[in-house]
Amino acid sequence: MDGKYDQAKAQFEKFVREYRDATFMGEALLGIAACLDAQGKSDEAIRAYKDLTEHHSGDPAVPQAKFALARDKSEQAA
Repeated sequence: MDGKYDQAKAQFEKFVREYRDATFMGEALLGIAACLDAQGKSDEAIRAYKDLTEHHSGDPAVPQAKFALARDKSEQAA
């Protein structure tokens, strides 16, 4: 909410590094992608969302990543 996306992204990345088998891995990966998206780094965000959908297909965060990908694609087409 404060626009501190770099700091938030760093915390999500730390979680991913330290808790490889965590139940909330998908949410952390989604958080990284969302931070990139919020910073206007669309190409990096798209890669991060795709990574989540392709490598963690059973994770509960995948539908959100798919919605974000669809939104990004529609914005790029506009």
